[in-house]
Amino acid sequence: MEGQPDVERIIKYHFTSPHIFEEAFEAAGVSELNKGVTGQRHGNKRLALVGDALIRLAILDRWFPSGASTEEGNNLVSDLASNNALKNVVERDDLVRFVVKNPSQKGGPQRATLASTTEAIVGAVWCNGVPACDRYRAPNDNMESNERTPLIAVLRIAPRRQRYQNIVVFRFFAFAFGSTLILVVLFVLRRPRPVVDTQICHSSLGTSKAYAGAKALNNNIDDFCQEVTNNEPVTTIGWTWSKIYYRNTPEEYTMTVAISNRAFSSYENQCIGAMRSIINGCDVPVNGSNPMNWKQGGKRLHGDYTYKIDIFRQNRPWPPPTKPRQACEGWYKIIWQHYDIYGGGWANYDWGAKSLQPAINPCCGLGSLTGWNFEYFDEPDENGYEWHSWFNTAIGTRRRCFDNNRIQCAAGGPCDSYCGGNG
Repeated sequence: MEGQPDVERIIKYHFTSPHIFEEAFEAAGVSELNKGVTGQRHGNKRLALVGDALIRLAILDRWFPSGASTEEGNNLVSDLASNNALKNVVERDDLVRFVVKNPSQKGGPQRATLASTTEAIVGAVWCNGVPACDRYRAPNDNMESNERTPLIAVLRIAPRRQRYQNIVVFRFFAFAFGSTLILVVLFVLRRPRPVVDTQICHSSLGTSKAYAGAKALNNNIDDFCQEVTNNEPVTTIGWTWSKIYYRNTPEEYTMTVAISNRAFSSYENQCIGAMRSIINGCDVPVNGSNPMNWKQGGKRLHGDYTYKIDIFRQNRPWPPPTKPRQACEGWYKIIWQHYDIYGGGWANYDWGAKSLQPAINPCCGLGSLTGWNFEYFDEPDENGYEWHSWFNTAIGTRRRCFDNNRIQCAAGGPCDSYCGGNG
């Protein structure tokens, strides 16, 4: 066949058996209606039957370890090995011109013919160089081939069962998991277009005034991406996974991954990399400076995956603060010291439990903290503060722990403010 070198260049595979190669591109009935073509009257149906089995194997080989249901496995095969999907392979790689179509067909080769050609190419790779496959080429063969013909009857390999096992089983594992599986991945499972990889930041659009600290956003990347990996089904068309973090705080946000088409797996490292890219690449521009490392989120498109970080609160102080702020008072109450602290730009997402609260006892004394309270406002107060905390400590702690900002600074708050009151 004149086009063999071109086909081999496209599929990156060399055929040592020209008869097998030619058979792969002959539509059923060609040899009967076109006397200039030598071949069997069922054309490439034999090879297509073998290729169909191998394509199914390649798909299910990746499905089986997932532990997904047999229904999902069947859905995968129905989708990836459908006539439309297989037809697209031949059309996408410009192999239609090599198909020897049945003269009775008007116009170009039909969908079923092109799908069978894709299957036949895979089957031809499996049979290439196997004497038992190439031997059976009798042009007057009267065997009827259909989708239910047993493989052993189609290939007509040696009559002795032991020889059948030696040849077929060895060739099956050698080629099915070697050249054929590679071919299937290249043809059937590869994406028909270059992988799209773009990032859009909310800050670049100028449509959002929501922002959050880098630490709050980075805290949950591993947790989110692990959940995506654990929960993503095999059938993923239109699948979405979202999770809200730090609900009802100034830094409440949602992480989301959405899949537009079928994908076998969402690589956890890809998810982690995409989320980090959104966080670290989407700063809040404040006069060209961002000393508190505020982030606005955005989305990243990577192939069929869309990763998003959406920050909820649109009513935070704007422009974002360039340093943490507080209003602090501590009053002597005979047997304890009572404090009221209002803050903004720090302790934004943890209700003070991992910032302000653990910084108190190391300075005030073990067991000194009592009556702890903390609340976030639905919107900043008239002074721009976003939360209020009130609590008691041992007496005599204002000057040595709060007025000098020792506790606030250790909690991520201001280091250059003061705390009014007495005691």
